[in-house]
Amino acid sequence: MAQAIKSHNNSNSRQESACYTPDMTELLTSSPYPIIAIAVAVLLVVFGIVAAIRKKQSGEKCAPDYRAFFNIGIMFFVIGMGSENPGMWTIGLSLLAIGLLNKKKWKTQKKWSEMSKGEKILIGTLISVLLLLFVAGIAVYLLNKNS
Repeated sequence: MAQAIKSHNNSNSRQESACYTPDMTELLTSSPYPIIAIAVAVLLVVFGIVAAIRKKQSGEKCAPDYRAFFNIGIMFFVIGMGSENPGMWTIGLSLLAIGLLNKKKWKTQKKWSEMSKGEKILIGTLISVLLLLFVAGIAVYLLNKNS
């Protein structure tokens, strides 16, 4: 009888182990992604602190670029709708509204004719790289779709 109870308890412990919840140490060591995410977050905080200190030392004040708010809002809205993430598209709509409400305060951008040769080369390179990445992304999508 004692043997039967003992074997019954062992089978229950096997069932409980299927519902095992790992502790934080095990989660951090089982995959490199949490460690990478923590490292990136720490670097962002450090860079933010350095930027704030440098800005404070220069004593220069700058007004927000509301055109940038508008452009970032468009990107967040489109990506949020595409990924069906309501938080992201809500932030996008908020940034769009802030940008549009302050349209009179938009900073003027240089025209192509006013840019230096180095700026033109930089913008041309950025556009070329983004176009190449876009085409590569479409190619990978189509290759994976067919297989």
